[in-house]
Amino acid sequence: MNTDKKLLRTLTKGDILLAAVLILVSLVWFASSFASDEESLTLKIYLDGTESVSVSLASLSEEKHYTVGGCIICADSEGVCFEKSDCPDGLCIKRGRMTRAGDAMACVPERVVVRLYGSDDFDTLAY
Repeated sequence: MNTDKKLLRTLTKGDILLAAVLILVSLVWFASSFASDEESLTLKIYLDGTESVSVSLASLSEEKHYTVGGCIICADSEGVCFEKSDCPDGLCIKRGRMTRAGDAMACVPERVVVRLYGSDDFDTLAY
């Protein structure tokens, strides 16, 4: 108990205020990273490494289908998925739906890559 009292005596009001400000800033930054992801997603579809489609998901009011190579990609304001592909195994279709910045999927036999980009330059999946 004696050491606890010494520790409390060495902390000043400035130390406590600094700690509170740092915690508050961290919480605001963490919460804003989740809020900004959904509003600013950009879908980019590449065929043979060349960008074929670039569209903001927020601008999509209804479901849209994009035919690139032998694939049909379905996109709406909430996410993207492969709907149909001419590839033999169909792994791209089994991948499911992408909804977060940094998500990517590909149909290797058809040479189609689909990525979702956020407003930040860094990977928002790694916290």
